[in-house]
Amino acid sequence: MSNLSQQGMFLIGGTLADRYGCKPMILVGCALRTVACALLAVVQPPSALVVA
Repeated sequence: MSNLSQQGMFLIGGTLADRYGCKPMILVGCALRTVACALLAVVQPPSALVVA
């Protein structure tokens, strides 16, 4: 599932990188991944794990 979501965002990420530049989009991606990993560490219910 993780691989599918990463590959599925290819078109959106590429479009945003063309519009705003690569560096800002890389930083946003790193921040998003950090938040997701932090959520995985603290959430308890299975539904919250799916969202994280």
